[in-house]
Amino acid sequence: MPRPKIKKRPLSLAPVSRKNANKAELAHDQRVSIRTVDQWIHDKKIPYRKLSPRLVRFDLDEVEKALSRYTVREVQ
Repeated sequence: MPRPKIKKRPLSLAPVSRKNANKAELAHDQRVSIRTVDQWIHDKKIPYRKLSPRLVRFDLDEVEKALSRYTVREVQ
């Protein structure tokens, strides 16, 4: 008997809440990769809440404030 086909829903990256976003939602919001978000966490550039060893959440407004301290200068 063949297996029934499972309909896949498209992944929505719009955060459910700006106060409780995951890594993928933060990366989408900031237009960076998840690897960049991991590097920001490692470098302690952004605030986050670690709810368990594998569960990290972010307040997108706090992250934007933290990242506004860093500026990109044009190389001449």
